[in-house]
Amino acid sequence: MVHGLSTRNLVYIAVFAASWGVVEIIIGSALKAMQVPFGGLIISTLAVIILVVSRAYLNFFGAQMAIGAVTALVKVFASIGGVVITPVLAIMAEAVLFDVVISLIGFSRIGAAAAGAMPPVWSFAQPFITFPLLFGLPLDRYYANLLDLFGSPMGLNEDSLALVLLVALTIYAVAGVAGGLIGWGTSKYMRDATAR
Repeated sequence: MVHGLSTRNLVYIAVFAASWGVVEIIIGSALKAMQVPFGGLIISTLAVIILVVSRAYLNFFGAQMAIGAVTALVKVFASIGGVVITPVLAIMAEAVLFDVVISLIGFSRIGAAAAGAMPPVWSFAQPFITFPLLFGLPLDRYYANLLDLFGSPMGLNEDSLALVLLVALTIYAVAGVAGGLIGWGTSKYMRDATAR
């Protein structure tokens, strides 16, 4: 039997995918309904915590991709009647990026931090890809939103767009690193608690 397909591992995949699904569907919907700024960043950072903890139990390549695939499927079924292409794409991309990076670096504090940065960075970068390619939309509105969120508090305008993009990307990456470290600490605590 393939190591990744044991009954125990399939149960873990289902549990972690259900956890991520709850974050996406319940918390994500609430943040969107309340129009909370950085809702996508909050959701992707919570996903990082779940992915890092899952790696403590499923420490092999492909496990987090499987969790992402199941989570994406849950999102599709829970969003009947709604447009889900971008959230499903985000879930899958975040899971793939996380899995690849943590598999290359290894499951460690540094690996969790580096892989943890990937989902929020994708959350930041995705509109640059999906707006023009999938929807044929110009990026003007996204740039305007970024300037409002990041540039206005610093007194920057459209002339400083490159600096605004760098600041925004840094904030997203730092949030992901923080999520990775929180996930690392949580995974260590959970593993120690279950070992007693």
